[in-house]
Amino acid sequence: MGNCPKLVGYFPVRDPFFPLELLECYELARVDYIEIGLKQRNPYIDGKVIKDSMIRSYGNGELEDITKTVQAIDKIKNNPKKVLFIY
Repeated sequence: MGNCPKLVGYFPVRDPFFPLELLECYELARVDYIEIGLKQRNPYIDGKVIKDSMIRSYGNGELEDITKTVQAIDKIKNNPKKVLFIY
């Protein structure tokens, strides 16, 4: 990682409040890492904001749900690293 600070952003998968077009903001902000939030049936560790996002999500919590999100992240010019955020 070097000595340079890194910017990490969280992006919830298939939450209707967070369309894929919002990833343009992550590109403008030059986010270095994007945590990909995959829906869980019982997000007991997360706070209210992420729990609410998972409730709104129309995904099933399956890896196939992240396909379009990963494809959209791959188009970001500064090529942020992808981290699957799930527990």
